[in-house]
Amino acid sequence: DNLSQRFLMNYKSNNNYLGFQASVVDFFTDSAVTTFSNSDFFESQDETISLPKASKIVTSLSTCITKRRSHRQFSGLEMPLQDLANLLYYACGVSSEASIKEGMTKTVSLRNCASGGGLYPITLFFYARNITKLKDGFYEYLPYQHALRCHRVSEEEDVRAFAEYGSINAENCNVIMIYVYNYIKNTRKYGNQATAYAFIESGEIAQNIQLASTALAYGSVDIGGYSKEYLQEKLALDGLNQHVIHMTLVGNKESQ
Repeated sequence: DNLSQRFLMNYKSNNNYLGFQASVVDFFTDSAVTTFSNSDFFESQDETISLPKASKIVTSLSTCITKRRSHRQFSGLEMPLQDLANLLYYACGVSSEASIKEGMTKTVSLRNCASGGGLYPITLFFYARNITKLKDGFYEYLPYQHALRCHRVSEEEDVRAFAEYGSINAENCNVIMIYVYNYIKNTRKYGNQATAYAFIESGEIAQNIQLASTALAYGSVDIGGYSKEYLQEKLALDGLNQHVIHMTLVGNKESQ
């Protein structure tokens, strides 16, 4: 008996599935479109920390793809706040806008990661360590404002409790990205398929982070053995509609 196998056996990917058809129809009603086009309204406005505007990265895409490697040893050197801003922006920041329905003046924000139905159920939280102008602690990226919200300042955090790192010296990295899935955001449209789409979206954001890290000369590595319940408690997530589903480390590479 395997939970993943049971999920796949019950996974409904046929568009003739009644629940899928009904949710798609409902999604294009006026009320649904209004909600969709006001995604920024639901982002926290309280005690935000502004980030510097993302700068252009000139390294070629082909170079980033071919030079990308997983790095498991980090030097502990400081990361400029500008580099953190670049990483977050190119991971899933807002880069444009477009109209979504004829006759509506309201536009929808377009972001740097793909998302099923443009619902963006993945929120990037992270633990920051040794970043200029930023206290060590847990933060949330607010893409519509290109800003941060501090959840907890914690300069003496036990990073080893976050995951099973093995030989990776995670204590010396600068950013531990924590991907949080809001179950409600996309199940209202995609039903049983929603969770699969969330994992795909996390992978696409992770790839953006890995390529941006490579372009900025940082090392990065994805982590699968994270301590889900421990991190959800740290971030005050409910564990019912909000779930940690992935993790990526980014930091200055240890010289070889």
